[in-house]
Amino acid sequence: MHFETHQGTAVTMLSYGVLSALSFEGATKRNKPKLEIGSLVYCRVSNSYRDAESELSCLSLTYKKGWMTGQAVFGELEGGHMIETSIGYARSLLLPENVVVNCLGRHLAYEIAVGCNGRIWIKSDSVAKTILIANAIRNAEYDELICADPC
Repeated sequence: MHFETHQGTAVTMLSYGVLSALSFEGATKRNKPKLEIGSLVYCRVSNSYRDAESELSCLSLTYKKGWMTGQAVFGELEGGHMIETSIGYARSLLLPENVVVNCLGRHLAYEIAVGCNGRIWIKSDSVAKTILIANAIRNAEYDELICADPC
């Protein structure tokens, strides 16, 4: 049997992983996502090996929406803009009480996908707003006043 696979970046730029076309919720041999080279995919590392490429997956352990519905937790991230931050800062953005994400959300509508590898994908209804949000998130990493003072 031959299964189509997609190459993807795992934890860092120096560590690559393999993402099978069937590792998407609801994917079958006939009905699977068609990713282009360079596609940005929000996924998780399902298995990591010392001397081989890591296995990546877009299957959620708790949320079972199919990739075709557009409501899946993991999958291709279309449009938007990706920025890189430190791993510690990215993980702090995942906390429910994060001031930066909450404050921006009160004033602007946007989507965000935060990876534990420090990569953050942001998308809003306009390029200008997306850049504004990306700059605010990037600048707040080094500004202690923003992180300490709620809006």
